[in-house]
Amino acid sequence: MVSGVASPPLDPREQDGRGSEAAQINGLHVLRHTAASEWLSNGLSLAKAAAYLGDTKEVVLSVYAHFMPSDDDLAGGIMNGFFDRRNDGENALRTPSLARARS
Repeated sequence: MVSGVASPPLDPREQDGRGSEAAQINGLHVLRHTAASEWLSNGLSLAKAAAYLGDTKEVVLSVYAHFMPSDDDLAGGIMNGFFDRRNDGENALRTPSLARARS
C-alpha cells in the first residue's frame, strides 16, 4: 500500500480468483468504481488513476470522464482562491498596487 492507496492494479477479479461476479457480490467492484470516481472528481491525474486501476488512460477516460472537473470549474476555483488570499493580504507583495502602478 502506498500513501493509503491500494497497490495497482485494483482489479476485483485478481482479489479472490473467482471472477467479476464474486467481486461484485463482495463489494470490490463497487469499491473500484468509487475509488476511480473520487480520485478523478478530486483532481487526481488521469494517468495516476489509470495506473492505480490497472487500466489505460483511454479506458479510464471513456468510463469516468464525467467525474473529472471541467477546466472552467478549475479556472474559477483558482481565481477565487487568489482573490480570497489577496483580501487577507497574503499576496500583497506579489500584486502591484494601483498607487505604485500610476507613479
